[in-house]
Amino acid sequence: MFARVRTFNAPTEGIDESTTAFRDSFLPRIRQLDGYRGFFLLVDRQWGRLLGVALYADQASMEAATQSATDLSREAGEQLGLAAVNVEDYEVVIDERA
Repeated sequence: MFARVRTFNAPTEGIDESTTAFRDSFLPRIRQLDGYRGFFLLVDRQWGRLLGVALYADQASMEAATQSATDLSREAGEQLGLAAVNVEDYEVVIDERA
């Protein structure tokens, strides 16, 4: 499994609205990407930072989704007032959930 982590800055006073709008408007579209295996949105409310972690079945799926994911990220940023800061790719070597 592979993960693409996108970092965004957001106004601290609008974090709840941004996360709700993201969940309702963008997450259904992310689920449609080939090889999709899950998504986490991590929030630092104090500093207005969000980390979107998209999980893919394999590296090929992650790479194939690059343009679609970039377009969705740009659209989310424009609509929700998020500033994209960074994108990093990782291989998931341990997946432990309760």
